[in-house]
Amino acid sequence: MKLNPDLTFETLIPTAGNRAALEACSEFASSSKPNFNFLLVHGPPAVGKTHLLHAIHNAARKLQPKLRIMLITCETWTDELVTAIRSERTEEFRNKYRQIQMLLMEDVQILNGKPITQQFLADFIQSLIQAGRKVALTYSGLLSALPLAHEPTATTVKKLIVEMRPPTSEEMHRVILSKFAIQCPTLPLNAVKAACVYARGDIGRAEGRLNSVLLQGKFSQEDHPST
Repeated sequence: MKLNPDLTFETLIPTAGNRAALEACSEFASSSKPNFNFLLVHGPPAVGKTHLLHAIHNAARKLQPKLRIMLITCETWTDELVTAIRSERTEEFRNKYRQIQMLLMEDVQILNGKPITQQFLADFIQSLIQAGRKVALTYSGLLSALPLAHEPTATTVKKLIVEMRPPTSEEMHRVILSKFAIQCPTLPLNAVKAACVYARGDIGRAEGRLNSVLLQGKFSQEDHPST
């Protein structure tokens, strides 16, 4: 998973739905001894969970340049695990992750319906935290399908679960206008509203829609504010 240096806490526009997660991730990244060492950020797709994982990495690395951080998708982690088991190199697999100090894992929902792998991940995370590591995960879906979200853990595991929600229509308009402020400062409000309706709360989808329209130059006269 390639790190994006542009995804920082400063570039995530606060909304009512992401403010709690933003504050939690900022504390997780900036404090050597936060009130929690296991952070689970959950919510529907396209609300900024990936942005926050990258922001944690960027902020933590800025504060501690030598900090050993791994940013990885759950799919990649699972592929590595399966390969290690098949090649009888599970101890090598474990040793690789013991070297890191902060694990940031995205899209844990791919383990839904895979109880054995879920339990392995839960035990794996617990062992990392007991060794003094910090772990942050993102998850899209019902928490009831993720046992590690509600099962008891060792006393050394200080868990924080925080939810992200889609922006309201008003917040979405504000976010889009802010994102396009430099690229297209005269972006028509009607076009923004149309893209937001089309995207149904998905900011990334709304951005893609507007970028497509900008490239094709298809703003109609009605899109522009009257002069």
